[in-house]
Amino acid sequence: MKLNSVTRAWDVPLSSGIVLFVALALAPLFGLALAWESWIILGATVMVALVPIGVRWPVVSTFGLYVLVVPLDSVKLLADAGGTTLSKPLGVLAAAVLAGAGLMERRFGRPPMAALFWGLFMVWATLSAMWTINPEKTFGRLPTALSLFFLYVIAVSIRPSRKEFRWVCLLVVVGGAIAAALAYLYGLEGATEASVRGRLVIGDRASNPNKLGTALIVPLALAMAGVVGLHSPPQRAMALGFLGLIGGGMFISMSRSAIVAIIATISVLLYRLRVRWQILAAVVVLLALAATMPDAFFARMSRVFTGDDDTGSGRTEIWKVGLKALEEFGLFGAGLSNFQEAYSIYVVPEGLSGHGVTAHNVYLLVWVELGFVGLALMLAALGCHLLAVHRARKEGRGGVALAAVEAGCVGVLVLTLFLDDIWRKEFWLAWILLTWATHLAGQSDDNTRLSSLTATQVSPRQAGS
Repeated sequence: MKLNSVTRAWDVPLSSGIVLFVALALAPLFGLALAWESWIILGATVMVALVPIGVRWPVVSTFGLYVLVVPLDSVKLLADAGGTTLSKPLGVLAAAVLAGAGLMERRFGRPPMAALFWGLFMVWATLSAMWTINPEKTFGRLPTALSLFFLYVIAVSIRPSRKEFRWVCLLVVVGGAIAAALAYLYGLEGATEASVRGRLVIGDRASNPNKLGTALIVPLALAMAGVVGLHSPPQRAMALGFLGLIGGGMFISMSRSAIVAIIATISVLLYRLRVRWQILAAVVVLLALAATMPDAFFARMSRVFTGDDDTGSGRTEIWKVGLKALEEFGLFGAGLSNFQEAYSIYVVPEGLSGHGVTAHNVYLLVWVELGFVGLALMLAALGCHLLAVHRARKEGRGGVALAAVEAGCVGVLVLTLFLDDIWRKEFWLAWILLTWATHLAGQSDDNTRLSSLTATQVSPRQAGS
């Protein structure tokens, strides 16, 4: 054996060597912790073991794990009795690791213009504590709002590799498929042909089926991208299976706004990618799944057209009160997280209460809570994201990946017309992925398809390169 071949055998990257050394060092401690049933030692060992993995593969191991569990929030699968979900600490970990990777590996780039407007939006939301109706609610909302914003800023400033982006997209789809499969398997408790929505109950935890739409619309678009962009039959079949699971979960939620979002998402894909047989095949699969839904699904959908539910489950009545509140709060707003307080001012004389009432519309929510200034800043931020996509396409960049994320974001915007999910992780995740897709669209000539959305042959080590 030649000497140079021996030396090459030991010529491994420093980061990979650290991972191997830590794994060998912690293996005995891990075994002892299991033998002693010491869960504290076991948990500490696992946390230490994850540190070098985060150093070696910062985007996939932290942010990828975060996007995997975010859809599970909609079914409260990984939540404790107090409602705290696993995605919260994972979000903090992802932000810290991405920030460290950006500094040490010089991966930070110039954030998009949208980040500036989102920053001004957050400043205005914080300042609203000075004139808010209920300061306690405003200060209670600020930690969640600021944490979502900070993760967003760090993520959109990072420049991921193409393989990292593919792995993150794959994990988004897998997380959505798991959440959708659980929703489909457990169904809705109390759903009847009388169009009672029912509750999604898993174990002893109940969740709102409306939240599934926002959680699953981007995974649905990415799964459809896999059907279009993948050429290997097994990979395409896998993507089609994910699409079926996610579509079934959205249908079983019986959310009419989710159905509208699905139509909008598919329409954008058909427009961007033109009419392809793969998209038509995906539509056929979704229609076949819809045909298997229970009678309560069709009864609920038909109530809008028959006039039995001309208020959209009471949404239009809430919107009327919200528009009335704009007469007093239209300029500066009632304060962050104070829609219910503003609503109560106009319904209390009728013997009603605003407790538990939500705006069911992001734009009305922001207008009432943060005034015209806050609404203008939010619209400017959203507009900057979409304008960046337009400019990328005008320059000849694009492809299936960008089209899929763009379609998913359009679906999110459709859902915001009927839901007030601006402070949910799924909302901010959509714009992070759109920023990454826009940035990566022009990095190589091979940007006409998301070639490895569900590629099983890509190893974790390759994902971090």
